[in-house]
Amino acid sequence: MSIESAIKDAQEAIFEHRSIYLSNEQAVRDTLINPILNELGWNTKSLKFVVPNAPNEDGKIPDYVLLKNHKKVLVVEAKNMSIDLSDSQIIKQIASYCYNPGIKFGVLTNGEKWLLFNTFQANPSERIVWKLDLIKDEIQQAIRKLLCITYEVIEQTEQLSSTIRKDELLEDAWKNMVQGKESITAIFCESIQQKIKFEYPSVLLNPDHVRSFITDKLKEFFHIATNKDVHTTKNKIIE
Repeated sequence: MSIESAIKDAQEAIFEHRSIYLSNEQAVRDTLINPILNELGWNTKSLKFVVPNAPNEDGKIPDYVLLKNHKKVLVVEAKNMSIDLSDSQIIKQIASYCYNPGIKFGVLTNGEKWLLFNTFQANPSERIVWKLDLIKDEIQQAIRKLLCITYEVIEQTEQLSSTIRKDELLEDAWKNMVQGKESITAIFCESIQQKIKFEYPSVLLNPDHVRSFITDKLKEFFHIATNKDVHTTKNKIIE
């Protein structure tokens, strides 16, 4: 099985048995969380990789402590699906499991939603590194996030997650600015009109004329870009 298959199996199980997962945390662990952790390289049946329900130095009992080379590298806290994972008290709970042992990252999950947070982030508003919803998010996006916490690359979680966070910020900014072709045209129209107004204040432009001009230029630009992509693909195939 692959991580993609594990995600799809989890999605199917959530659709079929959500009523059970709403109150049964053990079912969440056994049928949703464990299969995914196993596919990420954390053998949940081996104490070499995963120690479940083990009291830490403070006597607190996290659901999972993940180990690499006998070192604690990640805490995973499981909840049933009726629990609001954004509750600040729950975040504090898992942070307390990580803080004294010096574990930098923790995962909070109900099997459907996954949340990675940075224990030692000074700014609480930036403590959550990424959020994942196995039902709502695109599967490739889900895979990309989960692969940040595999056994093989756990030492690189910070760098990998930082890239994902920056990409998400760029994506959000893009979506806020651009809602379709019309919004792109409007952005260019405003920019062009402001530029001409600044450099040539005596020139009056008809907004409809500007829009028509920009529309034609965008069609020309995207036509050229598309053709270049086609030629590049053909050349690669020939090679």
